[in-house]
Amino acid sequence: MRFVRTISIAMLLLLVCAGTGVAKSVTHRDNEKPARKGRGEGRVLALRLDGPISPITAEALESALGRADREHYEALVIEIDTPGGLESSMRDMVKGMLASRVPTIAWVTPSGAHAASAGVFIVMAADFAAMAPGTNIGAATPISLSGPMDSTLARKATNDAAAFARSIASQRGRNAKWAEDAVRHAVSINEDEAVKIDTSRCSTCAESRSTGSTRVSASGCWR
Repeated sequence: MRFVRTISIAMLLLLVCAGTGVAKSVTHRDNEKPARKGRGEGRVLALRLDGPISPITAEALESALGRADREHYEALVIEIDTPGGLESSMRDMVKGMLASRVPTIAWVTPSGAHAASAGVFIVMAADFAAMAPGTNIGAATPISLSGPMDSTLARKATNDAAAFARSIASQRGRNAKWAEDAVRHAVSINEDEAVKIDTSRCSTCAESRSTGSTRVSASGCWR
């Protein structure tokens, strides 16, 4: 199931602890766009991705990113609850997010939701990530939908996915070691652990706050 809606800029600020990091990102990216007004100014576009990652979800995200850019929304919030899905669709979604001129915020929600397998890559590709209480992320080891892979094919698929995970994490300033472990060892963490995974490199990651139904880091590594 998917749907698109708009929310106020106040919701964006709530998601990112009163704008500690996203406000800077919005300002920077606005400088790259023509100074003209659009219907999305002062508002945030929200896209709900619920269920397996597929060509349909990839198309939905592409459409939302295009609309957010065209109509000058301040950001795109991607509400996500997925067990994973097709690698090809996931890669299309990640490429679109990394190239987006509009800041993206991945929000694992509601409580009880998860971002597993392909969902890990999508959350990591966002400029900022948020997780509702009682959610988890991880277990990104590749599997074949057509049956068990032989050892050579499994090793190739795992190495490729691990390299991709490291690349995304490095580009977004996140914990590349955890990203690789999620692929190679299928590790999974909850929302509190996600905030803490980069405390060794970034002290501000430990400054988590509860904001309504969402727990996010104040700034930095798990942004």
